[in-house]
Amino acid sequence: MFYYKIYGMVQELIEKLNRSGNPEEQIEIADGILNVFPFYLNAYFTKGYALYKLGKVDDAIQTFEKSLDYDAHCIAMDNANYGMGMCYASKGELKKALKHFEISYNLDNVNENVILNMALIHEQLDHKAEAIAKYEEILKINPENNLADFKAKTLKSDADFKSIPEAVQKANMLYETGKYDEALKLDEKILQIQDDCVPAFNNQGLCYDKMGLTDKAIEAYENALKINPNARNALNCLGLIYVRLKDYKKANELLERNIEVYPENEMAYANNAFVLLQIGEYEKSIEMGRKALDINPDLPEAYNNMAWCYESQNDFKKAIECYDNALKINPMHPTSLNNKAWSLRKIKKFDEALKYYDMAIEADGEKAIFLKNIAATYKEIGDLNKAHEYYDRAFDLDSAIGTFDEL
Repeated sequence: MFYYKIYGMVQELIEKLNRSGNPEEQIEIADGILNVFPFYLNAYFTKGYALYKLGKVDDAIQTFEKSLDYDAHCIAMDNANYGMGMCYASKGELKKALKHFEISYNLDNVNENVILNMALIHEQLDHKAEAIAKYEEILKINPENNLADFKAKTLKSDADFKSIPEAVQKANMLYETGKYDEALKLDEKILQIQDDCVPAFNNQGLCYDKMGLTDKAIEAYENALKINPNARNALNCLGLIYVRLKDYKKANELLERNIEVYPENEMAYANNAFVLLQIGEYEKSIEMGRKALDINPDLPEAYNNMAWCYESQNDFKKAIECYDNALKINPMHPTSLNNKAWSLRKIKKFDEALKYYDMAIEADGEKAIFLKNIAATYKEIGDLNKAHEYYDRAFDLDSAIGTFDEL
């Protein structure tokens, strides 16, 4: 009767041990069981891992070792050696850890966790070939093990990063600091490991574009869009490249898709407004500009684009209103100042136009375009001496401004 009472108490403790997730409680319960049944191996394992979690690594090792004293049928060898491997690894004693993981592996050579720990230790010990072999062994067991796949590919490509997001961030920083060649090399390594990494293709596109390699930039963005047809950055950047190439039909298609994907991005509307202007879709362009301003009222570029539409329709009064709105946002916005001066010329307000050209120079320095426009204004007034004076200054800055007769 006494035996059954003790056995019942131990059973209760075992059930409680199985339910508990608190390491300190697990240790207390395990000790209670082992005081009565010192051969109950699961209590050693649970106590050992609890001590390990609490950072009491040496006590954990002793607990795992003690389980082997009661392991008459060698059923504890696997778990005990795995636990000791974890403990020695946490202490930085990698060779001892590897020895215990190897014992566990010889008893169960399809345990992913054991093989993964062996691979990680080989990597830390700079045993590159052994680490790759172990990661590939894991993938034969489980092809969906992303960590093993990443690690194997990283080691094969000699990559010096711990994760794809870390590498993407580093590549972006290299781009931002103008180190385009280094950024491209890193992007290539990323794509060797993850061939569907859209941010890496986007970064390639940015780098190639800055380097003047437009065809390669287009190819990079198109690769991003093959993976994700709604890749926002690729749609926008590729659209802007086609704007620059004056292929406005392609640009419009890409920028409209960008708006569908990112309807809260004011620049998507503003960029497409510019494209629609170029193809003569003035009303649509104005509508796009208004949508951009609904999202962000402080966007002088949108007002400028709307003004160009009104100028194209010879409505210079509305164009000037748009420039005035842009200048309320930024009174020294050089483009708005220069463009307002042009509209003022069209309605014969030459003195006022000259004042705004002077303000543009004050805002942005003495640029050839401003001086050329001043020369054209004086020519329209009939003051040829002043016109030649400003034309000559513009020509000195940029000999490609055209002839005086073309003003």
